[in-house]
Amino acid sequence: MVFSLITLAISCGPGKRRSELGLQKQEFKFPQIYESKEKAIKGGTYKVAVVSQSPMNGIFYGLLIDYVTDSYFEGPMAAPLFVNDHDFMTGDRGLAKTNIDVDNKVVTVTLRDNLKWDDGQPLTIDDYIFTYEVIGSKEYTGTRYDDSLRQVIGMEEYHQGKADKISGLEKVNDTTLKIHLKEVSPSVYYSGGGILQGIMPKHHLQDVAVKDLMKSEKVRLHPVGAGQYKVKQVIPGESVEYVPNENYYKKEDIPQVNNMIIKILPDSAVLASMKAGEYDSYIQVSPDLYTEYKDLNNLVILGRPAISYSYLGFNLGHFDPKKGENITNTNAKLYDINLRKAIGYSINAEEIISSFYNGLKERANGVIPPAFEKVYEKKARYTYNPEKAKEILDKAGYKDVDGDGIREDKNGKPLEIHLAMAASGEIAEPLAQKVIQDWKKVGLNVTLSGGRLIEGNSFFEKIKANDKDIDMWLAGWSVGTTLDLNGIYSRKSPFNVARISTPENDELILKTNSLQATKDPNFRIQAIREWEENYMNNVLGYFPLWVGYELFPINKRVKYSNCLYDDSGIKTPHPTALTTMETISAK
Repeated sequence: MVFSLITLAISCGPGKRRSELGLQKQEFKFPQIYESKEKAIKGGTYKVAVVSQSPMNGIFYGLLIDYVTDSYFEGPMAAPLFVNDHDFMTGDRGLAKTNIDVDNKVVTVTLRDNLKWDDGQPLTIDDYIFTYEVIGSKEYTGTRYDDSLRQVIGMEEYHQGKADKISGLEKVNDTTLKIHLKEVSPSVYYSGGGILQGIMPKHHLQDVAVKDLMKSEKVRLHPVGAGQYKVKQVIPGESVEYVPNENYYKKEDIPQVNNMIIKILPDSAVLASMKAGEYDSYIQVSPDLYTEYKDLNNLVILGRPAISYSYLGFNLGHFDPKKGENITNTNAKLYDINLRKAIGYSINAEEIISSFYNGLKERANGVIPPAFEKVYEKKARYTYNPEKAKEILDKAGYKDVDGDGIREDKNGKPLEIHLAMAASGEIAEPLAQKVIQDWKKVGLNVTLSGGRLIEGNSFFEKIKANDKDIDMWLAGWSVGTTLDLNGIYSRKSPFNVARISTPENDELILKTNSLQATKDPNFRIQAIREWEENYMNNVLGYFPLWVGYELFPINKRVKYSNCLYDDSGIKTPHPTALTTMETISAK
C-alpha cells in the first residue's frame, strides 16, 4: 500500500475459464508492452530506481513485508509460488499449482520437481510447511495471520501453543501437500482462503527464532530466494545488488545482464536522472511529474489501471493481540460516523485531481477499484458537497458555539483534528494544506499531527500502532487480485488499521466467502456489492479518495519490458537484457 503491501482476492467460481471479476476492458492511455528493435547484448548492469522519500525498510520475504517499497526489492529474488492466468485464477506457471476439492474441503498444492533455492539447496514441500509454521506461530510479529489463515484446520491450536504441529497440513511427499480447511471460500481459486502465496527457505531460517526474524541478518542482509536473481550485496536503506540465479527454474528466463542494482531515489532527483538516462526503469514515480517527463525521447512510458486506491483513514481503536481482534474505542475523536461522513463530503476530490495529478486519477466512489468491472458499481457516493457536510455536522451536534467560524465538539469544547501524512514527495505538503482548507470551509479545525509531515517509515509505524496523536491519515494501498475482504476490513485482521467492524460487517464478509459464493460467482459479486454498500454507509473506517494509473517509465536501452497483470499470452521468453552498454540520455 502506499502504506502497505496488502493482497486481496477477487474470485470466480470453480471451473470458470473466463473473467467473472476481471480487469475492466477499456482503451488504455499507455502501452503495456515495449520491445526494442535493437539487438539484445549480453552483459551490462540493469539499473532500477525506486522513488521514495524514505529508505527501504529492508525485509526480503514477502510474507514478512508490510511496505510496498520493500516488495520492489524482494521481487527479483522471489519466484512466485503461484502465477494467476488471465482470469486471475491460480495457474500452473509458478513454482506450484493447486487442485481444489470443494466437497471435501481440501486444497492440494504440488511443487514442480527438482526445484532449488538460489544457494543450490533443494526447495521442497517442507519449506512450504515451515512457512505456515512461521506465520502461524504465536511469536510471529507480522500482519498475515488473519481469518483466512484460521480456515486451516489446526491452525488456531498451533497459534495458541496447544499443538506442536498444524494438523490440517498433510504432507504427501516432498513435492505435495494437502491442506485441509474448515470451509472452502472463493479465494482459494486465487491463492487465498488459507493458501499462503509465499514460501520461505527452512534450511536458511529455521535456526532463527520467529520473533527475531524481522531483525535477522538472514532476512535483511543475506536472504535466500528462488527468483531470477539472487542478492549479492545490500546497502541498508539505500540499495541492493543482484546477480542472475543460475538455479532459477525457468532456464530460458535467466537474465542476460551481469547484474542488477536497485536504488532508492528521492523524488527531487527523478527528472534530472531521467534526462541523463541514469536508470533503466523507474518505480513509484509521482503522477505530478508526468507532464515534465512524458516527452523525453529516451523513455517509453508503460501504464496500467492501478488495482489500488488512496484513502482517508480514521483512527478508531487498537488491535488486541491477545484476543486477536480489533477493539473500537467509542471515545475516539472521530467515532461518530456522521463526523466522518461530513469530513468526506468536504473534500473537493475533483479539484485535487485536476491540480495535483495531471488527469491520471479519478474520484473513487467506493473501496472496490473500477478496474474490477464485474464487481464495481458506478454509484456516486459522497460527492463534494460542503453544504451537506455543514448540515450533517449541525445535526450531529458539532456547532460553532463561540462565533469564530470553527466548530466545537458535541460538548461545546474545542475540536482539533490531527491529520497525518507521509513526507512522500513534493506535492505532499501542498496537498495536505489543500484538504485542510477544504475542511476549514465547513468549520472543521484540522492540523498536521506534530505540525509537519512525517517521514515515511515512521508514518507507517505510527499508523499501525494507532498513535494517539493521529486522528486520521491520508495514504493508499495496493489491492491485489483476490478481494478477500478479511484482509483489510475484518474484525480480526491486523491490517484493519482503522480498527472498526460491526456485527453486520462481519456477517456480510462471511457471506462473500460462503460455500454458495464459492460455487456461484454471481452470488459472490452481489455479496461483495452488498458488503460495500453497508461499509460505505455504516462502517466507513476508510474513506476512498481517488484511483488511477500506475506508470512505468522505461529507458529505451532496455530490450523488453511489460506491465501486464496477466502475461500468460506471451509465449516467447524475454530474459532481462539491454541493447547497449551505454546509457541513453534525452536529446
